[in-house]
Amino acid sequence: MDPDFHFDSQSPSPMSQAHWNIDSTMFQHEGFDVTYLPVRSNGLVDLERLASAIRPDTGLFSVMAVNNEIVPFHTDAAQALGKIPIDVDRMRIGLMSLSGHKIYGPNGVGALYLRRRPRIRVEPQMSGGGQERGIRSGTMPTPLVVGFGKACEVAMKEMDDGRRIAALQERLLKGIREKLDRMVVNGSIEHRYAGNLNLSFASKGNEKMGILRLD
Repeated sequence: MDPDFHFDSQSPSPMSQAHWNIDSTMFQHEGFDVTYLPVRSNGLVDLERLASAIRPDTGLFSVMAVNNEIVPFHTDAAQALGKIPIDVDRMRIGLMSLSGHKIYGPNGVGALYLRRRPRIRVEPQMSGGGQERGIRSGTMPTPLVVGFGKACEVAMKEMDDGRRIAALQERLLKGIREKLDRMVVNGSIEHRYAGNLNLSFASKGNEKMGILRLD
């Protein structure tokens, strides 16, 4: 890629620090211009602000979840795999990172989805024999690859429609609210995976939290 290309990356939520989807400092060291965009108080991306930040030389932006048809879109789907349906065409995903251990597959194996049309070009992770269309040279660890594939197959079969997880989330949230006051849900309660519930508590100490019991 041309070093004049411009990269946009999502800033962590102001409520909690999170790891970057991509190593943006690496791009900066390579001479790229990286722009960091803040998120709203509920953790969601301000799409108008994102649109205004896209320049003619923008080469990529990376967020956890957004739909855009102008520049390549990368998403870190490691936590979503096996939990929610992922349609790369409907979501206009250009690049997608996946990890095996998140779905009870082997440790040390993952996958990177690259859209073919329009074709996404990336720099090789390592050079050598030219395997994986020149993107990742070297012999693949067959047992890990097979294990990852099987884990994806099982996760696909066992993935529910979300209603059971949503009911459990509602039950947990209701139980906590009945026993503790001054509790805040971090992020949007509507636009989130039901299996994730991030809360903040205003209490005088750990004693009150320690005696919390839910049926």
